[in-house]
Amino acid sequence: MEDLKGKILIADDEKGMCDSLAVLLGRMGYEVAVTGGVKAALSMLGMEFYDLVVTDIVFPDGEGYELMDFCRKFCPKTKVIAMTGQASMDSAIKALRAGAHDYVIKPFDFDLFMHVIERAFQQQRMEEYKDLAEDRYRALVEELDDGYLVLEGEDIVYANRTMCRFLECDFPGLAGHSFYEFVDPASCNKLKRHMDFIRKGKRFQVSDEIMLRSSSGRTLAAEVKLSNTIPGKGGPGTVIMCRDVSDRKSLWDKLVKTEKLALMGEMIAGIAHELNNKLTPILAYTELMGRKDLSGDVRRCVNAVYSSAIGAKNIVDSLLLFSRQQKPEKSLCDVNEMVRMSADLVSSSFGGMAVKLELKLYEGLPCILADRYQVEQVLVNILKNAYEVVGDQGEICVETSRADGDVTISITDNGPGIPSHVQKRIFDPFFTTKEEGKGTGLGLSICLGIIKEHDGQIDLSTGDWGTTFRIRLPARSGSPGMKRPARREARSSGSIVKGRPCVLIVDDEQEIVALLEEVLSARYDVSVARNGKEALERLSQKGFDFVVSDIRMPVMDGIEFYRQLQQRYPHYCEGRRVVYITGVTFDAPTQSFLSETGVPCLQKPFKVKELLELLDRLSRKERAA
Repeated sequence: MEDLKGKILIADDEKGMCDSLAVLLGRMGYEVAVTGGVKAALSMLGMEFYDLVVTDIVFPDGEGYELMDFCRKFCPKTKVIAMTGQASMDSAIKALRAGAHDYVIKPFDFDLFMHVIERAFQQQRMEEYKDLAEDRYRALVEELDDGYLVLEGEDIVYANRTMCRFLECDFPGLAGHSFYEFVDPASCNKLKRHMDFIRKGKRFQVSDEIMLRSSSGRTLAAEVKLSNTIPGKGGPGTVIMCRDVSDRKSLWDKLVKTEKLALMGEMIAGIAHELNNKLTPILAYTELMGRKDLSGDVRRCVNAVYSSAIGAKNIVDSLLLFSRQQKPEKSLCDVNEMVRMSADLVSSSFGGMAVKLELKLYEGLPCILADRYQVEQVLVNILKNAYEVVGDQGEICVETSRADGDVTISITDNGPGIPSHVQKRIFDPFFTTKEEGKGTGLGLSICLGIIKEHDGQIDLSTGDWGTTFRIRLPARSGSPGMKRPARREARSSGSIVKGRPCVLIVDDEQEIVALLEEVLSARYDVSVARNGKEALERLSQKGFDFVVSDIRMPVMDGIEFYRQLQQRYPHYCEGRRVVYITGVTFDAPTQSFLSETGVPCLQKPFKVKELLELLDRLSRKERAA
């Protein structure tokens, strides 16, 4: 059976005409019902839906206007066509005002009548499509992840769920309010300028970033797009799309911070090299002076200079460790032993304080694969902070345990705890709560980096009872102390020159050259070159037992100098007669060079004793070869 085109109710007291229209319309595919009175028609409309009502105006029991009024109030989708034998304009206008869609005047041509009916059905279908489109559009807008807002003038007339969530207010609480109430004052002027441009037709759409302020006062970074709408009762209309870009801004800020830290890391290498060059003679000369017979006041001053220089060296070392990129030298380590060593070191340095330090070490704890010195640095740093926090009569407990394949080290103090605003930044580089000059703010940041480098994690819990730092590191099987195979020493066909040994110093720092000349001249004949090129010229004129060279130098650096030695005078390289001293060893070229060649290297600033012992050790190996 063919689908019906629609349902039509014909209301007219002329029965013959009603029956004729019912037959004709039925043949054309419409379902038709007829009635001769207003009351009967109202009853039928109350029981079922009709797409179209065709009604006379005058009835014995009322007027067709009643049907028009009923449809307008209770079934607005029903179209009404008025039929009247009174060919007056007043009756037509009154019917239209009462809600009629159209009208025909009796007697009428049936073709004209059908045209009016088809036009009514066409209008009804268009309205249905429009309603469906609006419903779909509204559903789409409500499901958007972006905020959607419609303004009339400055007032909010619509906001989707996402926008309500952004502003932390339901729609009834937003409706009628000025949008500027929810814009951060710093962004209001910018937004007003954009609104003026759009309303004056200077632009159809504007995009920018503004700060919104929710009903609770929380700010939100939002990317907004403003566009025109048809003006409403309240003035020109504007549609605003808002996208939360807080996460994007946060990621951008982190990227900028990372780039700054990367740049700072590159700068640190150069700065550390220069600082270490300056610290080397300070430490060495104060070390030499400390060996002499000095008066009490002079010795106290020398010790103060030496102590300050050591402190400066530690800061430089922390900066280098913070910015280093080389992997730690790992071996299997006993965690309990590292805890004991670190606790002994820190407790001895705070010997004047009456702090109760308790160790609860789990027996049978598995080993970890770690760089022993780096992990001990983490423990020392956290223990040192704990000592400084608890003060006299404080208590600190270090406990080791095993859980879920990890080794856990917990360091708990009974200090005042850490405020919440500090907890958020406790591991940030250069953040410190200590007085100016008493902390670099690098300690815990370096600790976090070291633990992450060891595939572990570090966290803290704190309160009025104190603070606990908890370190988790992966457990490994095996015995502690396993080391890599020692590098096989290459033997030289040459030997130490008989008589007083000769040393060539290659360095562009005059203070360091003067220091090395003074330190080594007691045992060696000393010659000096300011760079690798000059050193090669010296070697072409005379043989030396040892070459002590810097790495970073002008004209020809220490790495290129070594390459030239390998080609021209290979016995220096094969016989381990070259010793390097440098302020930085972790940059990629230096790290690769030292790893590849295995050449002995001392980190500036070094102790005089270390250099002398290294040269003596190399001399003994050469004689034994």
